[in-house]
Amino acid sequence: MALLGIQFLWTSRLQEALCKGKKSEKQSDLEKKKKDNDNVSKELTLMCLDPNITQKMVRTKIETMVTIQVYQRDKFDEIIQAVKKD
Repeated sequence: MALLGIQFLWTSRLQEALCKGKKSEKQSDLEKKKKDNDNVSKELTLMCLDPNITQKMVRTKIETMVTIQVYQRDKFDEIIQAVKKD
């Protein structure tokens, strides 16, 4: 369920930033949204390092979400570069 929530959040942030009118607004909003996503990634990474999480399945689920966050970060970077070129 959390995985689906992260996907919806990422999609919503990206769509919101891309719907801005001017190129400069898009770039600045994309950078802001990227930082927001980076914060989520950092929180998930800290959860992976938590010694209180002893169940392997829970840790695996968190690690999966971190992997997806890394992919999303890379896609954000690609989109930001494409907006800058336009």
